[in-house]
Amino acid sequence: RSIADDYRKRYGIDMQVVRNIPFAAQKSKKRADPVILENYGKKVLLYQGAVNLGRGIEWVIDAMPYLDDFVFYIVGDGDRLEALRAQVEHLQLGDRVFFTGRVPFEDLAAYTAQADIGINLLENRGLNYYYSLPNRIFDFIRAGIPVLSCDFPEIRNIVAHYGTGALVDRFEPEYLAGKIRELASNPIDYKAFEIANAELTWENEAETLLKVIESAR
Repeated sequence: RSIADDYRKRYGIDMQVVRNIPFAAQKSKKRADPVILENYGKKVLLYQGAVNLGRGIEWVIDAMPYLDDFVFYIVGDGDRLEALRAQVEHLQLGDRVFFTGRVPFEDLAAYTAQADIGINLLENRGLNYYYSLPNRIFDFIRAGIPVLSCDFPEIRNIVAHYGTGALVDRFEPEYLAGKIRELASNPIDYKAFEIANAELTWENEAETLLKVIESAR
């Protein structure tokens, strides 16, 4: 909606919004997938997606020295992978920060389901980032996993509205660690996830798309 509003203000174009949301899920609670990610008796933080500049992964790694009872899995590949590996080595976190590399899309949900908290921290590197609504937000909702996310407008409209996680606008290591602990200590409100899963579906989004197509005939 933020992007559509910006186009209207700049160019006078009235655009419809169709969000890239997955098909309806059968249930919101975690599935009984085989264990893929070893937790070593700790809670699991998980980032999934492109391992590129501006994804905030560095911030979570910097916070890990203050999170002894957590492990952090980075599921994906990208141009920041080697730099992040070097950061982990420098901080001597090789026993608590793990890189899975890229995984097949059809297997990704099984990885997501192993997490206790999903990570979605983006840098404000321009409107493309600031107005973004990453797919992982919906992937975490589908799996019934709370997300720790940056407080950007479209993300806030989902996470704050449905109560499926926590928003932050500061990323200092100790502060971020405190927010992660706070989120982990709160019981998961599965009812909130059930409501979000029922409303945030491709089937609902497709109705808007079909109306746009119909109006163009």
